Amino acid sequence: MSYTEAETTGSNYILRIAWVAHGGAGEETGVKALRFMQDLLPQEHFTMADCQPDVILFMSGGSERRAIEAADTDRPVMLLSIRGNNAYAAATEVMAWMNSKGRIAVVSDATDASETGMIERWRQVAGAWHELHGLKAGLIGSVSEWLVASGVPSDILSHRFGVDLEEIPWSSLP
Repeated sequence: MSYTEAETTGSNYILRIAWVAHGGAGEETGVKALRFMQDLLPQEHFTMADCQPDVILFMSGGSERRAIEAADTDRPVMLLSIRGNNAYAAATEVMAWMNSKGRIAVVSDATDASETGMIERWRQVAGAWHELHGLKAGLIGSVSEWLVASGVPSDILSHRFGVDLEEIPWSSLP
């Protein structure tokens, strides 16, 4: 599925939420996941999705492999869990896997994340990430040698944000 303009612009960004559960979970689990999210977020702020999720909602334990398969390797993801059914244990296991693979992810209990505003902030972050992805940034000159934390390696910009850094030497400018 492709994104519409509304889905990719800042505060209007629509979160893509995938739910996961153990292998024996049926269609009713998907209905419960939708209702659960409707209790946490306004309907216009999210859509349930099978691919490229910004958020993975854990409905039970035993869902770790499904979550890893659902996660897009090129984008950050929020891992949320319901309370009970070993959902949080599954989410933390996937978080550990994400960390070991150098992937960007955060984990939280879904209700806590809603009450603290964390989901809304993630919606804003995901929207900003989508706006940045595929853009170019220019560095005119170079980072001064005395600055110890100001340089950002181009491979990190590319890997984490999908932003290509073009270095422009001073000598090339009129």
